[in-house]
Formats: sequence, structure tokens, C-alpha cells
Amino acid sequence: VDDERVGESPSSSQDVSTGTTELPLWPLPSGRHFGIAVHAILEHVSTDAALPLRERVRASVRRHASPGLLSRHEEPLVEGLCRGLETPIGQSWGEVRLCDLQPSQRVNELRFHAGLSADGCSLSELGDVLIARLNADDPLVPYARELASMGAPGDLRGILNGSVDTMLWLPVGGEDRLVICDYKSNRIAQPDDLAPIDRYSPA
Repeated sequence: VDDERVGESPSSSQDVSTGTTELPLWPLPSGRHFGIAVHAILEHVSTDAALPLRERVRASVRRHASPGLLSRHEEPLVEGLCRGLETPIGQSWGEVRLCDLQPSQRVNELRFHAGLSADGCSLSELGDVLIARLNADDPLVPYARELASMGAPGDLRGILNGSVDTMLWLPVGGEDRLVICDYKSNRIAQPDDLAPIDRYSPA
């Protein structure tokens, strides 16, 4: 869902059952180790446009997937990741595809460390900070207001750290935009679903 459309009800044209869509990654293993492998593969796909995308993805799969995964699932893994890289990321970003980007347009695994003050802070204070900095039409405003209305049962302390899967630098509407992306390899459908892809629809 495009960021600008968060909270809107999907139109009938968006909410279409596509149970016949083939899902190459569906039969593959799931879980934390598979997700880590997928992230590593996507991070290291060569950007050499002289080589076909499938060849570049296959080389990264062979380099970063475990032998146990490779021996049985190389073809569907390559196919599924190629499809992901060739899929436009949304109207808000001019329908650009990840496979179209140059190395100068992306930063992979951008690490962050966000420390709170030594004295700590309350949820309501975090909400106030968000409200002061968000545009009035930002989809996070209701969340910020909810935080701001909370009491202070205890102070929040410590540091939030992690990494952003990839950050993109895209020209959109005549200006440069930074886009934070998170690869999701979670399996949210169930083994007995007749149309697993329907679990990933806007609804």
C-alpha cells in the first residue's frame, strides 16, 4: 500500500482475488534463517546491467543461500526474487522497480541507533514530539495523538537500534525523495489456503 493511501479502504479494483497467480516462493522453507538468506541475497545482487537480471540473482543465490536450500529450491528462489525485483514499488514512486536502480540510488542495511535521554521520557512526550514534526495530513498523526493522550505509567529508557533493509533515493515529481524499504519474507498464508496470494491483498 502506498504511504499516501494508508488508512483508506481499498477500491473494488484493488481487492481482486487472484488465486490462480503462481507463487514461486510459496513451496520454499519459511522462518528466520530463510528470511536472513533472502535479505543477504537481495543486498548483494550485482548491479551490472550488462548481465541479465536472472544471471545476477542466481549468482547471489549461490553465494548467500545455504547448500541445503540450494540443493532443492534454487530455481523457484531465483524466479521469485526476480519477480520481486521486477515489480514496480508503487505509483507514489513513479512505478520504479528495484532492478532499475543504480548503486548511487540505494543504501543497503543502513544501521541506526536512536538513544533516549538519560532521564528517560514518557509515551505522551513521544506523541507530542511526533505531533510537532508531522504534517497535518500525515497518516501517522492519529497514532501520535493516541500516544500524546496516554498517561505516564513509567519512563521509557535506553536505545533503539537496528537496520533499514534498503533506503532509496528517487526523483519524484521533480524533487528527490528518500524512501525507506523493508523486505518482508514472512509467510502469512496457511498451508491449506486454496489461494495463498489473497492473504497479501489490501483487505
